[in-house]
Amino acid sequence: MRIAHLPCLLAAFALAPDAVAQESADDGGRTLTANLESSYDWNAGHWNVPFNLMYSKVTRVGGQMLSFAGGARYYLETPGEGPDWGLRVIVTLLFPE
Repeated sequence: MRIAHLPCLLAAFALAPDAVAQESADDGGRTLTANLESSYDWNAGHWNVPFNLMYSKVTRVGGQMLSFAGGARYYLETPGEGPDWGLRVIVTLLFPE
């Protein structure tokens, strides 16, 4: 199976601009992001297009800065056997200079 991935920026620009709201980093840095991703299976001729809504927050645990993120995705277009929705959880270690 060959799947071609469009760069997220290209897909977001072509289909809908990214919507991002960000608060001041002084209170821990919070970000709300909405975007579209897309992939196409050239052999089967199927699109896979999830809409993602994510929330992230930067915090400090001990001396280590971390970014915690979580969100949901709803599939606008998917093959018949594809998922209808999904969840995403991300933890990122931050090393500021």
